[in-house]
Amino acid sequence: MGERRGSSLAARLRAGIDQKIAEQRRIEDERRRKLEAAQALRKALLDDLRAFGEEVGHFTVTVPTRSSSLWKSAEPLPPGSLCLVYGEQSLEFLPHGELMDVAVAGTNIPEGTVIQREETLQRWVLRWRRRGNRESVMLFDQGLETLLRTAFEVAPAEALPAEATDAAAESTARSQRTL
Repeated sequence: MGERRGSSLAARLRAGIDQKIAEQRRIEDERRRKLEAAQALRKALLDDLRAFGEEVGHFTVTVPTRSSSLWKSAEPLPPGSLCLVYGEQSLEFLPHGELMDVAVAGTNIPEGTVIQREETLQRWVLRWRRRGNRESVMLFDQGLETLLRTAFEVAPAEALPAEATDAAAESTARSQRTL
């Protein structure tokens, strides 16, 4: 008995469908890899902000409450959310969306302030409205300083006190001797 009518078409159709399914899987795998990479970058940013808050020493670093001005859902706060508190003022950072955005809220911080990853620069950028204009600045260090000045009304010293400079130099010299 010979080949059935339509067998050749069925085989080509099956191969075409298999190719389409394989391409869809490849696209989904690529999307998942990009999502995981983006979320890892955002987690690293939030970890850096948490460490920064702890390193300053004058901020209390906590998890925002459900009453956060950024969180309107009955769902739990996203993992990695953090709040820096200084006196009565606060500065909140919450993961926003699926990818890399981090929403920012706090004392005197304009609504819609967000930290985003600028892929062409490979840097984090603070975006917000000021005097009616949308502004963007690099988060480290200018944007972060701007957030702290706005929320906490504090500014870094123009220079480190002499004892801090001496301690840093001594620490560097000690580490170089041990190499």
